[in-house]
Amino acid sequence: MPIRWKTTYTLAQAVEVNNPVGNYPDIGISLLYDGDGKLIRVDHQLDTENTASEDDVFALSQQHLKLFWEVLHYQRGFPLPISSRSVEQIQAVSGTTFALISEAHVTGTAATCKVIEMPDHDIFASPSSRLIVCLRLANEARSAVIDADAIRNYYMIWEDMKGRPTSTTVPSAANELKFVRDFVSHGEALSNSNLLAFIQAKLGKPVNQYDPTDADQQNLVRKYREQARQLVESELSKQL
Repeated sequence: MPIRWKTTYTLAQAVEVNNPVGNYPDIGISLLYDGDGKLIRVDHQLDTENTASEDDVFALSQQHLKLFWEVLHYQRGFPLPISSRSVEQIQAVSGTTFALISEAHVTGTAATCKVIEMPDHDIFASPSSRLIVCLRLANEARSAVIDADAIRNYYMIWEDMKGRPTSTTVPSAANELKFVRDFVSHGEALSNSNLLAFIQAKLGKPVNQYDPTDADQQNLVRKYREQARQLVESELSKQL
């Protein structure tokens, strides 16, 4: 017997949104805003078999909303600050309404964030099969402590969306991202003459192996981390 549930995610602080959207019916989401148009709560309705526990409902809700959370994380620059969540059994097949609420608290993080541009409904109605992967990698790249880790993630996104860059690929920035990614991803001495020539030209000195303790190399990788972010985000923006 199917049971309908509502999972509610309450935010620790109101989140600024450029274009408040009331609901995303394709994934069962309703959004609540305060008087200033800031997002304060996400409600998610879903159906399960009557054997499902509240923990099962939480897990299923999270599974259904993976793309939604990743999109808003990407748009904001940080995850939504969820302070609590609750699950309520609202309807059985008989029409009986229940109020079985369980609370689970999640620590929120205060940070300076971007204003969210709520996504188009089509993203959830017919999502790209790899969009969630690219968004997860982009979100992890943004928050990466180590620049080389961010470079690797950005390159994976580019290769996922565009394929492996070649010498004739446009923009040339993609080729440079590939070179830098190759540079930071191998422990052995490098033998690719084109890569070695590229690194030497950028550093002004010959280098045949990545050294994370070398200040010049780190400055180079940091520079390309920002270029990679801009390159990848310009492509992701076309899908959001």
